[in-house]
Amino acid sequence: MAVTSTFDASLGQQQFLNLLVTQLRNQDPLSPTDQQDFLAQLAQFSSLEQLQQVNAGLQSVEQQQLLAGGTGLLGRTVSYGGTESGVVEELTRQNGQVLVRVGDNLIPLADVQSVRQDAGSSVPG
Repeated sequence: MAVTSTFDASLGQQQFLNLLVTQLRNQDPLSPTDQQDFLAQLAQFSSLEQLQQVNAGLQSVEQQQLLAGGTGLLGRTVSYGGTESGVVEELTRQNGQVLVRVGDNLIPLADVQSVRQDAGSSVPG
């Protein structure tokens, strides 16, 4: 009989602390956890917390870069959705996604297929 298991590598802070406290409660008092093992677990917890902070910071930087890069689309005609096109009037950020406003439509920046400068506009390039 084959045994299969699924491992979730995304152990959060609360789960880690719960696991650590449970381990400490259930250890043998005559043979406690080795100090080096305990310190290694605390170091892993500290690393996990720092990685989560770095990840949040990188996501914020990515969103700011997308927003800054998207400003070049203001006043330009974009095509999206295969057959739709229009002039970008605004950039906005909602739910972690950068969107461009074309008329009454909000389109994810990733869905913009092409960009062109209108002949009558004076957008510096």
